[in-house]
Amino acid sequence: MDIRDLWDTYLPALTEDFVHAARQLDENAASEDPLIVSRTLLEIEDYVRQCRKCLEDFSELPAIQYDLLNCNRHTQLFADETSFAQDKLQQILEGISLLNNEQFSIVM
Repeated sequence: MDIRDLWDTYLPALTEDFVHAARQLDENAASEDPLIVSRTLLEIEDYVRQCRKCLEDFSELPAIQYDLLNCNRHTQLFADETSFAQDKLQQILEGISLLNNEQFSIVM
């Protein structure tokens, strides 16, 4: 099974949380929605970057449509999640400030 086969097989599972959130405003939201696909890819990219890779390394995957992620619909559908992500970022930044020099050099 190649990367594209995995994507096609597991797309519904990968997008499940985003589809659920989107259905709060749009009952017809589906895993194939380009906005939901882009949001899912963005999440995957966060994990891939931890392995010092990027999604562009996997040309079989669809490209993230960043223009969709900057639209009003994205803000409406994922407002709670955006707030959650901002809170998490703030926690991370506060945690970084508590690191000693050795810990900081490892993390950064």
